[in-house]
Amino acid sequence: MAPSASNESPHPTAGRHVIWLRRLFSLVVLGLMLVTTIGWFGQYSYLADLTAHFRLQYLLLAVPLTLLLASMRQWKSASAGLAVVLINAGCIAPLFGTSPASVTAGTTPLKVIAVNVHVMNRNHAPLQEWVRSEQPDVIIVSELSTAWSTAMDELSDLLPHQFERLDNGNGGLGLYSRFPIEESEWHLLGDVNYAGRIRITVDGVPVTLFGVHTYAPFHRWMSEMRDYQFGQLADLVNQTDTRVIVAGDLNATTWSAGLKQMLAATGLIDTRVGFGLQPTWPDAAWPLRIAIDHCLVSDGITTVDRQVGPAIGSDHFPIVADLRLPSVE
Repeated sequence: MAPSASNESPHPTAGRHVIWLRRLFSLVVLGLMLVTTIGWFGQYSYLADLTAHFRLQYLLLAVPLTLLLASMRQWKSASAGLAVVLINAGCIAPLFGTSPASVTAGTTPLKVIAVNVHVMNRNHAPLQEWVRSEQPDVIIVSELSTAWSTAMDELSDLLPHQFERLDNGNGGLGLYSRFPIEESEWHLLGDVNYAGRIRITVDGVPVTLFGVHTYAPFHRWMSEMRDYQFGQLADLVNQTDTRVIVAGDLNATTWSAGLKQMLAATGLIDTRVGFGLQPTWPDAAWPLRIAIDHCLVSDGITTVDRQVGPAIGSDHFPIVADLRLPSVE
């Protein structure tokens, strides 16, 4: 006697797996929509501000999830995923969409490097070799220790003028210049950190540079202090009677509420515009890497190239900006 045909599916768990995946993908998209939205409210909460830094990561996660949900005909969840893609792409697009301005005759070149060397990094040679290959006019060094000051002395033939504040913790800062430093001053930001200010003249063009290393927002009070430092820095910039360059480890992306407010208050321009995201930290976790090392410039200063440098043994990558100062009128 032939066995009777079964009405059960040959793979009874397959349907449940598909349902489970739909729910999982939809839940992840909901989470991405939540953190994407919360990131706009960083002025009210430091935790909300932390979510603002990862726009690229949200975008990269949302794209495949949106496609998968659409293929499963989960239209509501796919629409939410598309919204996540569009919102975060809109935040990122300005960094790619604007080409650098044309360099006109008579402009004055100035190449600036900013680097957080990491106070515990004992391998000085990679930075020294890269600096010699780049031939910068100015370097701003965060976490400058006694050992790193000695290492920078070995570059004095290239950068003979220096303004240093040593700290064998992580508060050291150094500004090094190929041009004579005409004015220099340390400005206390908050209760511990300092901004270093130097004024130089490049082919008759005066320019003021601020080297900065703000608080890292690991706790609420540190985030509030960092944003307070941004406010103080904005005041210093607005009181300056020359064009300004601000560079260093700012411990914030330009989507962070405090840094956005500083940019709005000063009119400073992010030198990454036209050159992409250029993330710099952390060195060991590319999927989570974000751009917290910056070079910001006054209107009228043109960026003709902007790059992230090589690994130097720090948890940060250095940045280099090739600038053009306007001619003296």
